[in-house]
Amino acid sequence: GWYWDFSVNTFKAPDLGSKVQVRWTHSHNFNLIFRPRDPEDDIYVLVSGWGPDYKIQGFMYGYEAKNELWLRTESTGRPDAYMVPNDRLTPIEQLTKVLADVHA
Repeated sequence: GWYWDFSVNTFKAPDLGSKVQVRWTHSHNFNLIFRPRDPEDDIYVLVSGWGPDYKIQGFMYGYEAKNELWLRTESTGRPDAYMVPNDRLTPIEQLTKVLADVHA
């Protein structure tokens, strides 16, 4: 019952409902990127691949992503970011329960 409104490049605004942000990368081996100024109470879903073959890697709350072990300093001039390994994400199958709790 959650629908994407087809908006893109809204950056800090949620992509689904009021709390879910979807992050995409082309490589299945890349991490979920969470920046220090991203909303901590939002849920971040990592999707990888190219259409029509996408893989939903998993999800994590922003406050969970702020682990100093994952903090990386960017040498490209971009802000520092937390790079969350895919194997540390919660399986996407559990998102339905989490979303039900958000709306409870």
